[in-house]
Amino acid sequence: VKRWTAERGFGFIRRASSGQDLFCHVRSLKDGVQSLEPGQSVEYSVHQTEKGEEARDVAILDG
Repeated sequence: VKRWTAERGFGFIRRASSGQDLFCHVRSLKDGVQSLEPGQSVEYSVHQTEKGEEARDVAILDG
C-alpha cells in the first residue's frame, strides 16, 4: 500500500510487477478489512474500469 486516505475512503497500491500505482476504493476491500495502512502488503485482483485499472477483492497479507 503506497497511500491510504481513510477520511475519503480510497488510496493507491504500488504494483510490485511494474511499480505503477493502482487505485483502490474502500468498497473493494474484502469482508473484515476496514482500512489499509501505508506499507502493508496486500493481494488483489485487477479490474478494468472506464477510468482505468483498479484493485478489487483486496486482502491484507500476514507478516
